[in-house]
Amino acid sequence: MTDTGPDPRRGPGPFFFSRQRMLTIFLVIAGFLLLNFAAMYFLQPTFTFPRPPPAAARPQALQEARGEALWSEVDGQRVEAWLLPGDAAGAAPLMIYAHGNGELIDLWADEFAPLRAAGIHVLLVEYPGYGRSGGTPSESSVTTVPGFSSAPATNQLRCFTRTEGATALPYSSLTDSVRWPDSES
Repeated sequence: MTDTGPDPRRGPGPFFFSRQRMLTIFLVIAGFLLLNFAAMYFLQPTFTFPRPPPAAARPQALQEARGEALWSEVDGQRVEAWLLPGDAAGAAPLMIYAHGNGELIDLWADEFAPLRAAGIHVLLVEYPGYGRSGGTPSESSVTTVPGFSSAPATNQLRCFTRTEGATALPYSSLTDSVRWPDSES
């Protein structure tokens, strides 16, 4: 009791905080979060491995660069690479280039002209599912470096990568896929 009279009657609280309303709000939020998680899970490959638009393909760039197309098998699918020979005879340095996410080897053929003029061979490696290569891009297929036995013999190996390429070219796989000149004893 107060000085002005009896205590006012205390009810269950404002209508907004009723049990049924709180349960409804909780279920709506939980459903929204569940839908978001499901969408992220199923769209993850699209976000992780965005394929370039078909208009980005420039197969004529290989001929313009006087290169050679090499094909190898990765997980049973044909994967393309372009060998752009340097202006050197015999064993010369080889640079293996792995492009960035959402790019194609077609876009890089002209960019290595100064290195090629200096006598360095350039091998542009495509990812499975990109460009004309078969397969589907995934973590395991992208990090599998195909062996290209028809690449020229090299006396030095260098790698250059962009974004996704940094994880796609583990060094141990590279040395196994390159032909080293026979050592003379």
